[in-house]
Amino acid sequence: DPSLPVLWLFRWLTFRISTGAGLIKVRGSSCWAQRTCLWYHFETQPNPSPLSFAWHFLPREVLSAGVDVDILVQLYAVWLVLTPGFGILRHVRRLAGAIQALFMLNIAVSGNLSFLNHLTIIPALACLDDDCWSFLFRPLAGSLPWLERTPERSKAKGATPSRLVRWTVDLALVVTIAYLSVPVVKNLLQLGGSRQAMNASFGAFRLVNTYGAFGNVGQARYEAIVSASHDGETWHELEFPCKPGRVDRGPCMCAPYHY
Repeated sequence: DPSLPVLWLFRWLTFRISTGAGLIKVRGSSCWAQRTCLWYHFETQPNPSPLSFAWHFLPREVLSAGVDVDILVQLYAVWLVLTPGFGILRHVRRLAGAIQALFMLNIAVSGNLSFLNHLTIIPALACLDDDCWSFLFRPLAGSLPWLERTPERSKAKGATPSRLVRWTVDLALVVTIAYLSVPVVKNLLQLGGSRQAMNASFGAFRLVNTYGAFGNVGQARYEAIVSASHDGETWHELEFPCKPGRVDRGPCMCAPYHY
């Protein structure tokens, strides 16, 4: 069985990532409050994807609603990932994990942000228990006996030496992450009079960090163009793979690879 404390730490990571991203938005550019950030974001983001063009030309009413969805997912729905997994609340937590994962998937296809969104999906999957995936593996159960839970395996619980070691390691991990999370929470709450830091570390080993993106969204795109010359008079523009350049070349999709 998976370690329950580790699953909860993954959910805590999802909560920190999403909350940090949401707070940096509402505390950042005024366009988030004005619901206009997405009017420009898909054009001015670091490296647009082929779908960025379609997203950019959606009706502005839709893009403004997208801002509402962004804030709803990152500041409100994210609390549901911390829901206990008993009774009907189990389905609430599943829904919360699915919302976070699908939201990241939407961002991943709307722009080239390296592996940022792909990695963020992984901790959100800790909200989806094994029953969510059973339909994928049930047809294979006959050919893969290790997928089936036998009575012997189900009864293999108790305070065995190996389990005591595991519980000790789990406890040490939870205490460590809780201790390292203190400055992260202080940063999110802006305690001590300092503004929220985005994508910052608070320890030498950078084990528990704070995250956020697009607190400010530019309304115009300024692209650095690199040119080379053999004689100092005639200059030739250099084209880089997947980097915006010539206006007659459409955007490409390179994520999760990062040039």
